[in-house]
Amino acid sequence: MLKTLYSKLLALLVLSTLIPASTIGMYGIFSSTQAISELNLNRIKKQTNDRVRNIESFLSHTQKNLQFLVTTPPFQGVIRAREGGGVDRETSNLKTSRTIALSLRSGERNGICDRNSPSAITLKCQVK
Repeated sequence: MLKTLYSKLLALLVLSTLIPASTIGMYGIFSSTQAISELNLNRIKKQTNDRVRNIESFLSHTQKNLQFLVTTPPFQGVIRAREGGGVDRETSNLKTSRTIALSLRSGERNGICDRNSPSAITLKCQVK
């Protein structure tokens, strides 16, 4: 009889210890999983926003480059301007003249045109 009472008390003690311990453990696992999930979600959002900014920046620079290329006259216009005394008779508007001058200055700054050429408009440009 004493042995059965002892085993019943021991089982009750073990159960009264295991039930709260497992409940607290499950709550800890749940809350840490939730915190880790939120941290990973925030990290992924930040990485996504960074990539979006990089892509938008790339597209913006590409668009600016394309706009520059659209407004730049063809090389034949530069040849006609050289032969015409600095003015392209075919497209002699002010915008084209400014664009030719700007493109040549840009070429000199980037080192792709020969600045020491005796002509007003340099044709010794290397295509890169």
